[in-house]
Amino acid sequence: MSSSSSQQSDSKKSTKGSFSWWQLSLFGLGTTIGTGFLLGSSLAIEKSGFSIILIILIAAVGTYFVFQALAGMIAEHPEKGSFRTYSRQAFGHWAGFSHGWVYWSSEMLILGSQLYLTALVT
Repeated sequence: MSSSSSQQSDSKKSTKGSFSWWQLSLFGLGTTIGTGFLLGSSLAIEKSGFSIILIILIAAVGTYFVFQALAGMIAEHPEKGSFRTYSRQAFGHWAGFSHGWVYWSSEMLILGSQLYLTALVT
């Protein structure tokens, strides 16, 4: 009986801390997507029915095209910064500046709603 308990403690020791940095990054990304997207979708489906799935698919197609365009710009002109760098180059300093701040403020609003929904569920 003591040998089985020592084997269990050895297996626990071997699995502790076995995640690499990219696995932890994907875990963090998955929890963020799960909190924001899936919980919000379930609330929308509850309120409006399954017709919301069509709207989500249309938004997914639009998002795909935006990210394909962004990937094309990054491949053509790799520069330090985010998409605000490309809007600054195309439309001027104030467009890049405002684009960056609008993105930051939207991320802060999304973070607040995710924390609020997490508090509601738990």
